Amino acid sequence: MVSSLFFLAGLLIGSFVNVINYRLPKGLNAISDRSKCISCNSKIPFYLNIPVISYLILKGKSKCCNSQISIRYPIVELLIAFIFLINSMIMSEVKFAIVFSLISVIIISIIIIDYSHKIIFDFMSFSLILFGLTCTLLPYNLNPFEVTFLNSLIASLFSMFLFWFLRFLFFKFKKIEALGKGDIYLIGGLSSWIGFIDFVYLLSVSSIAGIILYLLQNKTKNYEVPFGSALGVGFLLIAYAKLF
Repeated sequence: MVSSLFFLAGLLIGSFVNVINYRLPKGLNAISDRSKCISCNSKIPFYLNIPVISYLILKGKSKCCNSQISIRYPIVELLIAFIFLINSMIMSEVKFAIVFSLISVIIISIIIIDYSHKIIFDFMSFSLILFGLTCTLLPYNLNPFEVTFLNSLIASLFSMFLFWFLRFLFFKFKKIEALGKGDIYLIGGLSSWIGFIDFVYLLSVSSIAGIILYLLQNKTKNYEVPFGSALGVGFLLIAYAKLF
């Protein structure tokens, strides 16, 4: 019963994530505006906005103008639904499943937006930092990885300082910004959850993920690796390796 509720919640939240991932990079209102067709701007009725099911019923085409609907939408919805389901099955307590599911949503949004638009929104990274530190301060530690407040704080500050220092060195000697400010805040947010020791593993796994992302792209001379996406992927891989 609990797992089913998590799966359904994941589908609904996944649908909202699709809205955020499309609207935020364009500077559109992601909360109050009703869903509209991205091709003709017609409003989408609620009964045609059901996660995954509506896509299948419409056979991947909008009813208003018969334009193609990206397969990414149901994939994201199912991805988050299955992450919620897995979390509910492997976590020792429901509270940990809820917490990790929520931060997974933020991280997946960061992965998708950075990969598509090379943007990392600061409020998402700061939310990870604030939420990560707060969870360790509560009477019952809500950090699924049993990281203490001091460990979380040190990992967050050290990782941000390290990235800032690397950014400074590259700019001073190479006159390039090897890391964006978004990457600095993001590594702080991710490190606040897994602690200082696993921060080292996060760097290693994320570097490999970044290389893979680079190899998968049609590179141009000034191609920028979406390292925020690599960090997000690396975090999820390390997190589930620890949880399993």
